Amino acid sequence: MLISEIRDEIISEVGGDTSDTTLQSLILTFMKGALRIFPAKARSRILVGIDTMTLSSGANTASAPSGFIKEVSDQSVWRLNGGNRETIFRYQRDNFQEVYSSETTGNPKYFRVYAKTFEFDRKADQDYTIYVEHFKEISSIVAGDTFVGNDTELAAMKELAKKIYYFDYEEDKGRGETSLAIANDLLQDIDAMYMEEELGTHVEES
Repeated sequence: MLISEIRDEIISEVGGDTSDTTLQSLILTFMKGALRIFPAKARSRILVGIDTMTLSSGANTASAPSGFIKEVSDQSVWRLNGGNRETIFRYQRDNFQEVYSSETTGNPKYFRVYAKTFEFDRKADQDYTIYVEHFKEISSIVAGDTFVGNDTELAAMKELAKKIYYFDYEEDKGRGETSLAIANDLLQDIDAMYMEEELGTHVEES
C-alpha cells in the first residue's frame, strides 16, 4: 500500500479533505513522527536491517550504518572470512578495557558502541567490511513509497499519526488519547509477534 493512500485514509478518518495539499503535507509529517515512535515502543521486522560499515586499515573505530539505532543482539555484528560468517562479539562497555589493546593489530574480535561509533578491540590490519544487523530508523518516507509493514504495523502507525494530529487541537485531545491507547495496544501486539517469530514459543516453569 502506498504511503499516499495511507495518508489519505488518515485524512478521511479525521474528517479532512484529501485534496487539501497543506493537510496532505501535515499528515505525512505526522506519519514520520509516528514511525519515529516505533523503535521506543516495539520490536518489529520493519525496523530491522542488515547494513555494512568499513573498518579501515590501521583504525579501531568505524561509523555506524545510516539510520542505526542499536544492534539486534550480542551476535549481530560479523565479518566474512572465506565466505564464512565470523561473529564479532559485543563486550560490556564498562569492561571493554579488558580486551582492548592499542598495540595489537589484526581482525576484530570484540566491539562496543558509543553514540554512533563502533569501537573494536584492536587496530585493523587491513580494510574490513563489517556487517551489522540492527534496529534502524524508518521515518524517511515520501508519498510514493510503499509501506513495508503488515496490517497491524500499518494500523499502529495510523493511530499514532492521528494522536499527533488530534493533540494539535484542544477540543480533540480526548480523541487523541483514544488513538494513543489503541496504538499502544497494537504496539504491544507487534512486539509480541516479533518475539514469537524470533524466539518461538516456549513453556515456562510453573
